[in-house]
Amino acid sequence: MRVEKAVAATLIMLALIFYSSVLFLWNGYDIDIFVNWVVAAKELGITSLYKAPEVFGERFRVVYPPLAPLIFVSNYMLAEYFAAKLVGVDNADAMYLVALALALVKLSLIGLSIYIGYVIYRRRGLVYAAVWLAGIPVLTVVFMYQFDLYAAALLYAALLLYEANRCRLATLLYTLSILVKPLTILVAPILALYMVQRYGLKASFKLALMSMFVSLAVVIPFILGGSGPKPLSKWTIEFHLERQPQGPTIATLYYQLVSRDLLIPTICLVALLLLTYYSFYKRLRRGGAGVEDVYRYSLLVFMVYMMLGKVVNPQYYVFPYILAVEIAVPHLIVLMNLAAFFIDAYFIYDFIAGLKIGSVYMPDEQRWYNIKLLVHLSSAPHTRESVEYLLNSPAAQMLADVFARYYHEFGYLFSIAHILVLLAASYVVVRRARA
Repeated sequence: MRVEKAVAATLIMLALIFYSSVLFLWNGYDIDIFVNWVVAAKELGITSLYKAPEVFGERFRVVYPPLAPLIFVSNYMLAEYFAAKLVGVDNADAMYLVALALALVKLSLIGLSIYIGYVIYRRRGLVYAAVWLAGIPVLTVVFMYQFDLYAAALLYAALLLYEANRCRLATLLYTLSILVKPLTILVAPILALYMVQRYGLKASFKLALMSMFVSLAVVIPFILGGSGPKPLSKWTIEFHLERQPQGPTIATLYYQLVSRDLLIPTICLVALLLLTYYSFYKRLRRGGAGVEDVYRYSLLVFMVYMMLGKVVNPQYYVFPYILAVEIAVPHLIVLMNLAAFFIDAYFIYDFIAGLKIGSVYMPDEQRWYNIKLLVHLSSAPHTRESVEYLLNSPAAQMLADVFARYYHEFGYLFSIAHILVLLAASYVVVRRARA
């Protein structure tokens, strides 16, 4: 017991050190777009963000539902105010003010991660709190600064509230999670079946109506501000339908090796999702399902998407990971961290290979980006020199040579390893779901 506590305390300390060390580092490709939202909000108004690409260009696009830009713009404006107060506008370079504001924005994400760790500590103990704080999915999302952690926190809070029989507040938070990151809608059929079984059809229908009204209340101002629904649907729906495959998934391998037509992987994804929902339904019919079954089947749904989805990024792992920690199965948590490691390795190797030619391909825009520009966008001025020194080191250049020479082989290796680990993790969840 003492050894476990010592290891847990060490992991927490290492996680906090990591959080502080990446405070001035982020995913510059996305952050540049997020900061553009602030510019557009100041010029056009917050509810007109979805028509910003028509006015300023595609780098002002908003490909998330309304709550994501609302979170960033409000946090950034508040952070910008405090940054100006801390250093004084007349005494600081504009780039330093932007970097400081971004660091303050990132603090809110770090604070949320720590608070989730505290909740897990109260529910599962110190070891699982440490596993959360030091988990690869959490470290990744904190480093990159992405909205997935906000959505995952809302989903987790909703599930805890369903467990506490506070269904109205739970439904509200779950709806908000979708309005931050639509990926959480994968859980909707499971929650709908669970609510019908627990609260009855009439009460569930009222909760569904409440969810719809909340969604409309958030979305309608942006439709009106964007001069109609077309700008919003173009960037939040059509953009994602037209994206190229991205990530170490079966869909990407199929796209690279078999055909550009993704109909078969899409059919497989839909079929497996429907099978998972049907399996949960059968579980309900056999004798009822508790909230633990909701966690397990929700986790399984996310893992199915991670294997077969067209676009899967490293930060997406925070959704299944928070559920895996709540389920508290040690070997499942190990497998989830291993899967997260392989997806991180897949994107890192791609970036390092780009050092060889000085550019990296961005599927979102289907064009090449200069490495130096990405480094410039991904770091504060006082950390940029250290990052550039690291990337120009002999070790980094040697890795770049190896990755560039065997580019496709490493891509296949990391993809297959990622898929195999997910299959093993899925097997663990299925076994426990049937128990």
